[in-house]
Amino acid sequence: MTLLHVFETIVDIMHHDYSGYKDKKGWDHPDLFRNQIIELDKKGVLTRELFESIVNAYLLEFKDEHNRLVSIQKTEPSKTVGFRVRHYKEFLYVEKVSVESRVNKGDRITAIDGLPISAVANTHRPLLKADILEREEWEKVLLMARTITVDGEEMELRNYDYER
Repeated sequence: MTLLHVFETIVDIMHHDYSGYKDKKGWDHPDLFRNQIIELDKKGVLTRELFESIVNAYLLEFKDEHNRLVSIQKTEPSKTVGFRVRHYKEFLYVEKVSVESRVNKGDRITAIDGLPISAVANTHRPLLKADILEREEWEKVLLMARTITVDGEEMELRNYDYER
């Protein structure tokens, strides 16, 4: 069973078996999350952990904290893009660098996959887990991205094993 099939099963359950669906019909946007899963799978970077994050972002659209996917088995190492960022005004700024040597602390990210930061933030709002810009968590969004624009130069992102 593929992870896409698992996602389709979850959507079907939410549309037909979830007791709150009649009241919340139309709140969810499964196509957005389905497309993320398909793209990440094509890139070969769809891990179980990332899949779990995408499904949980989808489930957050129902605004019911009882709905969540919890993995009982962590079989793959966590991934990282090798740096952390902070959202300030219109841009992301590199806050800390761990393993990615092509960026430096203080670098300004102006776009992700060619889109302005505000557009990406609106699309992935549930994954960011905060409504205050400076508190957003961008790592999972960056793991799904192909490129970033750093100080005017486009850079292809790499995924590294996260060392704890």
